[in-house]
Amino acid sequence: MKYLNKIIFLLFASMLFITACKKEKLDTSSPIVDLGGETWAQGPIDKWILDSLTMPFNVEVLYRWNQYAVGDLNKTMTPPDEARVLPLLKVMKKIWIDPYIIAKGGDSALMKRYITKQIVLVGSRSFNTNGTETLGTADGGKKITLFAVNEIDSSNRAVVQRRMRTVHHEFAHIFHQTVMFTPDFERICVGDYTGDWTNQSEATALSKGFISPYAMSNKDEDFVETIAHALVYGPAGFDSIVNRTNDATGKSKIYRKIAMVKHYYKSVWDLDFDLLQAEVQKALNAVAPLPPPPPPAPLKDIFGFNLRYKSLRIDAVTTQASSIYNTAFNTAKAGLAAFNNNGGRYMDSILISLTTADSLLLRVRYINPANPTSFLLADYLYKYTRNADGSITLGTATSFPSTRTTAFGNGTTVRTSILALLEYFQGKTLLPKYPSGLPTGSNPEKGGLYDNNNANSFFIGNLNDTYITY
Repeated sequence: MKYLNKIIFLLFASMLFITACKKEKLDTSSPIVDLGGETWAQGPIDKWILDSLTMPFNVEVLYRWNQYAVGDLNKTMTPPDEARVLPLLKVMKKIWIDPYIIAKGGDSALMKRYITKQIVLVGSRSFNTNGTETLGTADGGKKITLFAVNEIDSSNRAVVQRRMRTVHHEFAHIFHQTVMFTPDFERICVGDYTGDWTNQSEATALSKGFISPYAMSNKDEDFVETIAHALVYGPAGFDSIVNRTNDATGKSKIYRKIAMVKHYYKSVWDLDFDLLQAEVQKALNAVAPLPPPPPPAPLKDIFGFNLRYKSLRIDAVTTQASSIYNTAFNTAKAGLAAFNNNGGRYMDSILISLTTADSLLLRVRYINPANPTSFLLADYLYKYTRNADGSITLGTATSFPSTRTTAFGNGTTVRTSILALLEYFQGKTLLPKYPSGLPTGSNPEKGGLYDNNNANSFFIGNLNDTYITY
């Protein structure tokens, strides 16, 4: 009986095992992902890649998820948002591939030979254990991997520049890995390369002759960082970065490096670096144009005490002015010519300066024909109040006795002769304005003072950024 029960128990257990096995049977109707059996419907992204990158340049783009293609299995990564893939690839082609072809006179042979053959796009960021972030990598000239694709805004100039800096950086590695640059490049900053670049500030890097802290890591990164910064930021942008340091030695080293880069590009690759740089900038401006410059400040906001423009020179010969002002000026000029019945004096110009917060200095320059090599000065002060619209309302001219200064003494001496000019300013409310409403960009810049109460009364002169002192 015990034997029979044992047989029944074993048969029951076998049935349970068989039943369990049937429930756990694998479904083999679908291929296992990443083992070569999966397929996708070809869409617009794939067609553009085929037509624009794969067929002309033999470049493969991996944007569907494959952790093995990324290469680092120890990091948590996410795939790119497909909506961002095509805009990014178009930007890359326009700002990276096309400029090289244009700089070679339309010949694509160089790019076809040396362009990376695989581009891997990763949606998420790639952080390192030392606290830094990797934006891109280049593997032996065959693959470029770009991270943080999901954060790219192709209309944001700063974002596009940062991303394309990575692309040009990685591509430049392919060049020097093919033909090495001269050892003289490394000698410019010999002894200053450091594995501790993550703890170096931009100011330190620039002062030592590096365009970025990362350039301090080794000669290869220094070389490609110099190239990438120059291409993506252009001559003016590159200069603005260099000028963040006042260290003349550091600046000189950076400019020696860019000169060597240009020689390398021409001698090794027959590429005009300046032309390439110009084409990159042209493409960048087409993709993400520079924001329009802010409108210039009205002259009333930048002319005056403690402001940008502090004085105005009105010349006796070339002044643009109303007939009202010219009448006063010419009357004063004639008065000086008849001064003291002793050969007269000759008017040269006047200068106006808001020398203090409430005092306008009017300086008359004139010549004594007996000593024509030096100017004589006659100074007058007007107290003024500044109004809400930026205009100034003047009081009465004050001259001082000769015990103050020679210029004030001269002011007392010739006051009667030039009274018409002094009275022109007296009590007037004058508004600083550009002649046409906007700065002309001339050197020196032109500006004028316009009578608030009479549109037909004004004078124009040269703006200066220094005070007249007395």
